Amino acid sequence: AVVSTQSGHYGRGIQILFEVMADTPFPNYIVLSTEINTRTGPTIVGNENSDMNLMKELGAALVPSKSDLVNKVYECKEDITTVMNRASKHGYRMASTTGIGQTLLIFMELDRSK
Repeated sequence: AVVSTQSGHYGRGIQILFEVMADTPFPNYIVLSTEINTRTGPTIVGNENSDMNLMKELGAALVPSKSDLVNKVYECKEDITTVMNRASKHGYRMASTTGIGQTLLIFMELDRSK
């Protein structure tokens, strides 16, 4: 996820979170990131280490990163609500949200209770 998708400033903690989540075959958690204006995209959903099958299901494409900490990110052109709805069809639910600067982060977890 990014601290600012427009300026390309990444948070080190969020980069580490992506790396940890990439270690599982079908991740228990995903992080969605977008600018505070949630009506438009893009929405960042992972980095080059993320599960390719899940990224494909979310409709994300691997694109060059605007940061020197990560080479590429998975990005959906749609707004964050559309991406959340797509993730929920694959068993994910919202776990928490936070804002960093002008960026909204939504943490989603795989709902294993179903």
